[in-house]
Amino acid sequence: MLTGEYLNSRIECLLDKVHSTIVEHEKASVHNGVNFNLFSILNIEKDEVGTHSRFIYELLNPRGAHNLGYFPVKTLLEIINLDVDAHSIEVRREDLTRSGRRIDFTISTKSHLIGIEMKIDAGDQCNQLNDYYDELFFRAKNNEKVSIFYLTLNGKEPSLYSLGKLPIEHINCISFDIHILTWLQKCVAQAPNESVVKQTLNQYLSLVEKLTHKSGLIPALSTEIAGSTEKMLAALSISEAVVYAQERIMKLFWNELNAKLISVGKKPEIYGGSNIDDICHAYFFKSKNHRNIGIRYCIYEDSFKSIWTYINVYSWLHYGLRCHDKNNQLCVNQELKLSVNNNVGVGNAVSAKDPNWLSCYYFDPEQGCPHPIAFEEYEKNENCTYVYFTQIENRTLRIEQLIQHIFRMESSIQSIFT
Repeated sequence: MLTGEYLNSRIECLLDKVHSTIVEHEKASVHNGVNFNLFSILNIEKDEVGTHSRFIYELLNPRGAHNLGYFPVKTLLEIINLDVDAHSIEVRREDLTRSGRRIDFTISTKSHLIGIEMKIDAGDQCNQLNDYYDELFFRAKNNEKVSIFYLTLNGKEPSLYSLGKLPIEHINCISFDIHILTWLQKCVAQAPNESVVKQTLNQYLSLVEKLTHKSGLIPALSTEIAGSTEKMLAALSISEAVVYAQERIMKLFWNELNAKLISVGKKPEIYGGSNIDDICHAYFFKSKNHRNIGIRYCIYEDSFKSIWTYINVYSWLHYGLRCHDKNNQLCVNQELKLSVNNNVGVGNAVSAKDPNWLSCYYFDPEQGCPHPIAFEEYEKNENCTYVYFTQIENRTLRIEQLIQHIFRMESSIQSIFT
């Protein structure tokens, strides 16, 4: 039985060892040129549309510049256990649906109609997968088998928010760390030696290995921790404490934001739970279906509707304007959405495409493109929200920027109601 004092000493030793491992890893990365990855240098590692969607589509497309023909798409379909005739195939990217949404990838053959929704950092959208399934089923007209794949870094399931009424059994979860890595490795092996295609595929393969922790620091640390009982016990204690530390950081942010809003005359209310402590605890310790949480307040009301400012967190914090009906329920108002878009812009958040957001942003475009406030975070550097928000001055700065943009948005739409 390990005493608390002894365990504390083991934790301190492990933290020292972790620090030295990080330093050694950074030196080795510089020496081996691992950091010289085009996607990393250009700071587009997690750009879902500009990097991953474009690259994967180009590789899937039989007429792509890779000159590998049908091999990539045929290989991926085999990996995800679809037996189709890959020589009668059409691949589309950002495929527009009847409702105005865009499916990341669709693959159509004589016997199958396949949709792939990819998520790296972006959160789920309301009824997204349900709408995609309905769209593909409509197109198939019972002549083709419809399959929907949900592609994430580690194969996690979609939220009920995205599924809507669609049973989870209709969704096939696939991952970058298994399916896409296997696919890329096979494509690299198929590409001609010394070719630019092979070099480019290897660059993207290295990026995916980094994002899925198949290479880099995490494997080294996991090997170190798994080497002894004491280190594993110490690591488990640290791991448990980290989640509570993250919860504490989130509470500080919401409390400081709430206090600031009250100080300028707003009447914020908490949603997703009864109070700030409740929503923060639910975010970390309940299912992902408890992750649409935040603060909202009313800025306009008449006999038929009210307009609310929402500051919401799912994975990334996003904020903007939404409409409630006379029963105080979220509603869709396309005419009002168009008017708001003309005054304050559509927004730069994924949810800006959602009909029940009038306008939605991750950040103020006038402030450039700061690192998003991401409470579901894969970065492990100084840009990580939890690292950045340990300093009160950083929280204060981002809250000030957030409120300034929100107030400009609220001011810009006043003409709609006068």
